[in-house]
Amino acid sequence: MAALVNLAAMAIFLCHQTALAAVTLATRPAGRLTGLHDQPDAPAWVLARVAWLPGFGAVLALLWAGFRRCERR
Repeated sequence: MAALVNLAAMAIFLCHQTALAAVTLATRPAGRLTGLHDQPDAPAWVLARVAWLPGFGAVLALLWAGFRRCERR
């Protein structure tokens, strides 16, 4: 498993902030969302932030799928 992840390490490293920004900007019209658009002010914020990880992961997977051709060259 580690070897498989290592093959995509550069794409994941380069795209993880892009995934975070894309989710944040896409959900901005919905209003202020806990754990995403507010400052960390309580321990509950951490739990709310962790709840966003599947969304970030899904966008990161889409970006990785799009750029993996470039990484294999």
